[in-house]
Amino acid sequence: GKHTSTRAHSRATPVCERSTLSLMMSTELSTMVTVFNEPHLPDALRRAQAAVGKDGFVASLPSLLAARVRAPFENELWNNWYTAFTEESIVPNASGDPVLVVVHGGGILTKPERLDLAYSDDEQGRTSDGGGRGAARTTASEAADLIAGKLPDGSTIPVYTYDYLCNRVPEELPRRYAVVLDFATAKRGPSGYTKFDVLKTDPLFVARAGGLKAASDYLAKAHSRHADLQLTGNWHPYNRVDPHKPQTRIVFLSGNLGGVGSDGSQSNPYEGYNADYGIGGDANIVNRGRYVAITVGSSSKGLQMLPFFGAERTASLPNGIAMRAEAVYGPTLPAALRAAQWRCISSLGNQANLLANKTGGIASLPELMRARVAAPFDNEVWNRRLTAFSDQSIVHTADEQHVVVTVHGGGIYSRPERLEQTFLMDLQSMTGQYAGKLSPNEVSDLLAGRLPDGSTIPMYTYEQFRASEASGLPDRYGVIMDFDMAKASPRGNVSLCDLSCGKPLTLLTSAVISPLQKTCANTIP
Repeated sequence: GKHTSTRAHSRATPVCERSTLSLMMSTELSTMVTVFNEPHLPDALRRAQAAVGKDGFVASLPSLLAARVRAPFENELWNNWYTAFTEESIVPNASGDPVLVVVHGGGILTKPERLDLAYSDDEQGRTSDGGGRGAARTTASEAADLIAGKLPDGSTIPVYTYDYLCNRVPEELPRRYAVVLDFATAKRGPSGYTKFDVLKTDPLFVARAGGLKAASDYLAKAHSRHADLQLTGNWHPYNRVDPHKPQTRIVFLSGNLGGVGSDGSQSNPYEGYNADYGIGGDANIVNRGRYVAITVGSSSKGLQMLPFFGAERTASLPNGIAMRAEAVYGPTLPAALRAAQWRCISSLGNQANLLANKTGGIASLPELMRARVAAPFDNEVWNRRLTAFSDQSIVHTADEQHVVVTVHGGGIYSRPERLEQTFLMDLQSMTGQYAGKLSPNEVSDLLAGRLPDGSTIPMYTYEQFRASEASGLPDRYGVIMDFDMAKASPRGNVSLCDLSCGKPLTLLTSAVISPLQKTCANTIP
């Protein structure tokens, strides 16, 4: 059909089944944890905030640390790095003296648009620490508002003293708040690989963790990972920055497998049992982002746990890994495809076997239909328009037969760049019916199962396809059908029950009859 401004690709990507950030809220509501990994930090925040809606949240540093305490060490949460929704701002207090304000849950840089200003070409949007690790330049009004608990997004948050924080347990604190530290106190604190016992009472670490108890619980868990552990990282730039220049930094939480797979050698200071970089508050504001979004929704109405892929595909996943799906949108069809393909790989952890095994994929039409069979009718897979990763090409064979080639799992348009070529909207790229034109080489390659992305897929005649259904079909394949046979298939608004009687094109695009049978059985004629 014609291109429209918003298209969706549904995909499934493996995430750790044992995610301890997930918590069943009730029999109907559940939380889902998604990592938004983007090369441009504001884009990662933008996507994470769009995903959480009004009931979810982006994880702050105390949230990430608390989740680690509950998680086993093999969980991805311990073994990869994350951008915390936590900021540290150097601003003047009412007396004009510099203080450090640690904000959990979003502060001055809560809005991605504000964060974008730190990336200005003229470099006026950020400060310098003399070592190439700049911070977002903070205005005088932003600084004054922050001390008063007023943020650029219109929110008002509580601002606590350090003593107040130390007398509270995590359950007594809101999700979003600020803690004020004397700048000299923060500056005196250790920066680098530090002994666990020292960090338990270090004011900056305690403020970052969300209180004395939160800091103690996390350090005890982290310290127990290996008998040889003595140090962990806690980094800050406050001994090298100008405190009289208001500035804001974002905090990161690292994970380097904690020495797993290492011999503990100290020949490289960034390897070994004592080389977990820990908490980094000194990173350049111009950075990539890896935010964790926690969304709350109905467990029966979302795409997340639907079985898009068959049992054979899911059975091949490593232990502890499960498929989860989401809809990915883009302002154009190529943009949506590019984003969906990126999402299939961008959330992976550090485990080597994840990269060696086939991971996620974008759902083809048969896979969307398989998910519908398993879903109730109020699930979004039944009630939203989704773009299938399937395409159909009308071509002539070498002996001039007119055929339709259907490819599931990505065909001619498996690469966004090829789609963009079609949208040039000239006579060489698109037909008068808004279909992309194929070159002679593309046609011959397609008929041989060779695709523009370099893949080779099995190609079936229609008869071979029907004979292979019982034994199972691969995730990605093509079917060549006589054009007149395809042309004879019903078109438009037709009876669902008629479609289930075995029309060739219907069988070709659905691969299974059961979606039609399910719909037909629940539809009033």
